Amino acid sequence: MQYVFKIEEDFIRHVYFGEKIPLEDFKLEEIREVSSNDSIYDVAMEELSYHGKLRFKETCLKAEFEDGTRDLVLKFKDVKVEDDYVEVALQDEHYKVEVKLKYIVYEEEDLFARCVEVINFGEERVRFEKLFSFELNLDGLGYYINNVGVIGVKKV
Repeated sequence: MQYVFKIEEDFIRHVYFGEKIPLEDFKLEEIREVSSNDSIYDVAMEELSYHGKLRFKETCLKAEFEDGTRDLVLKFKDVKVEDDYVEVALQDEHYKVEVKLKYIVYEEEDLFARCVEVINFGEERVRFEKLFSFELNLDGLGYYINNVGVIGVKKV
């Protein structure tokens, strides 16, 4: 199998999930807003959608800060690739919150796992109304997805 995503300026875009195909066969179309009611964030297939920036769809991550702010503004920070492990870090522009998307590949089994880690480096408390580990946008039918939810909280 093959799983492909692209790091855009304001989000990480899901590109492909399926049988292995040569990278040169990917046709990455430009995303355009359909209308003023359909922002680019609602049209794009994101790896992790979050509350904020004109998103009107259901999102995977929604936080509320002590000052009442409920929007996140995540920007790409870093990516680490080691053997069968990929970690993409996103940093909020205003708060000391970092989101890490972690991918582990089990090549022999033709599987991969994905989880999300959110770290609050600030002193201010953050309440998470919603925190899902995975967002997957697929065309068509006939897919089976096994979801195991585990929430862990630790003080940094």
